[in-house]
Amino acid sequence: MQLHSALVHIAFLIAVAFSISCNMNEEAVACASDNECPPSYYCAQSGGVFFASSQCAKRSTAAVNDDTGSFDATASATTDTQVPDTDLQPETDTGSLSDTSAPPETDVAQPPECTENAECDDNVSCTKDTCVDGFCHYAPDDTRCDDDNVCTNNQCDAAIGCVTNNNNAPCDDGVFCNGADLCANGTCSFHQGTTCPGGVCNESLNNCTECNADIECGESLPPVKSACVFDSTCTSNGTQTVTTRTPRCKNNTCTIDEVETTEPCTRAMPSGSCGGVTKTPWSTCSFDANICSTTGTQTRTITTPTCSNNNCKMATVTETQNCFRPDPIGACKPETESWGACQAPKTCDLNGTQHKSLTTWACSAGACNPTTLSNVATRPCSRQTDGFACTDQGYSGSCIAGCCSVNCPPNKQCLQCLVAQ
Repeated sequence: MQLHSALVHIAFLIAVAFSISCNMNEEAVACASDNECPPSYYCAQSGGVFFASSQCAKRSTAAVNDDTGSFDATASATTDTQVPDTDLQPETDTGSLSDTSAPPETDVAQPPECTENAECDDNVSCTKDTCVDGFCHYAPDDTRCDDDNVCTNNQCDAAIGCVTNNNNAPCDDGVFCNGADLCANGTCSFHQGTTCPGGVCNESLNNCTECNADIECGESLPPVKSACVFDSTCTSNGTQTVTTRTPRCKNNTCTIDEVETTEPCTRAMPSGSCGGVTKTPWSTCSFDANICSTTGTQTRTITTPTCSNNNCKMATVTETQNCFRPDPIGACKPETESWGACQAPKTCDLNGTQHKSLTTWACSAGACNPTTLSNVATRPCSRQTDGFACTDQGYSGSCIAGCCSVNCPPNKQCLQCLVAQ
């Protein structure tokens, strides 16, 4: 027999009860499954379930008395339900059954054998009778005990059939004016009083009579005004909803009639921003006429929406900042060249040599600065020296046709053009 099979035949439960009542002098052996009981015994269940308080009982049979599902306990008792004292008596004076001892094999009364479910009818209307592994099993089914009464709780007891208990659940007796209903003594018979405190209950209409005329419902209530709504951020004139509330008597019940109207409203002239500020990208850097400038300026436009005379207008300003660049590379001016004066060894010489210098221009520290290279080239040259002051043998004179002409003192010979300074 499987440990957790369905209900054993009800006769076995009756046999257990009879066996226990007739053998009070025997020690009860607790069990949780048939395997824990001696041969010829089984572990008695309650409702098809093993409990901690289940006990081993002698196998037997029971007789069905009638269609009610009750059984004759005396008919289930047999002479072999008594277990010999030597089988269950303890080996010591403690009164407990030795774990190692077991009663000798005796005749075992098995649950009714079967080959199909139809052979397992226990005449208890609420049990589900099935044939499992060749033996009858009986499982209680509470749904078979439903009496359609909200005021009772119904359960199936495998031993006696359907068991009904009263409850105090909410219910409805179909009467409006006696208040909320609760179950009592199995019927919907407890009522919590009038449904209409302070008024008159009308059973035919299932409502409470609070009034017969509007005046009985009180005076008009103050109107309720909504917040002022404006078309735009900058407008000072708007509208608001006004709800008037008037008590009315309708169907003998006081209600509030609400009527909505619209009226103008105002506010102080808005000022300040009416939108998000926008900024254009910075312009390219602009420098002055100085080609070598390293500091310039750039601009951008800032637009701020601003309320003015109920309108949102755009206020713009130009923002300026400095910008910078490194010294420009390359010539900032064309290069220039110049020849120096015609130079000769003697003051009155008409032929000599001329030297050339070269000047280049480059940006440096924000300015166009020159760099001059001298004596980059030479060439012969001629010159006019007439009239140049000169000396000859310590005497002063002037150059004439390339010679130094002086007035020599008397008796002094001057060698013109031999000495020129």
